[in-house]
Amino acid sequence: MLPQPGMATLIMFVHPRCTCTPASLREMQAVVAQTTTPVTSWVLLLKPQYTDDDWNGTAVAELVHRVPNARLLTDQDGIEAARFGAETSGHVVLYDAAGHLLFSGGITERRGVAGDNAARRALLAVLNGTGSEPAERAVLGCGLLTHDPASS
Repeated sequence: MLPQPGMATLIMFVHPRCTCTPASLREMQAVVAQTTTPVTSWVLLLKPQYTDDDWNGTAVAELVHRVPNARLLTDQDGIEAARFGAETSGHVVLYDAAGHLLFSGGITERRGVAGDNAARRALLAVLNGTGSEPAERAVLGCGLLTHDPASS
């Protein structure tokens, strides 16, 4: 993940088998579509050790392709999520073009529910330069490394 010169960087960490994640991806799609600021978007799909190649072949991966210009990466064993302090599916971080953290947290108001909400508006405001910095929000989703897909 390399930042693009002159562009903000938006990163979301997701568990591909979490039922909460599609709502977070729909919110990311709305933010990227509504922003007036150039942004590079990344979605990192967790792939735990000892999972087969079909692990990330879920509907979540298909939703990533609906986020304008989003790049999809596999996060083997959650190494990148740990580097960024992301523990929950749907965790978003936003860095400005100079690499300063502007936002960290979730962008849904309720677990697994998409739709206009204060968290999405906060991220959009920070991204467009009209919000307070840095913004932090609770992340409402399944644990990245603790989620048991059999329980979903």
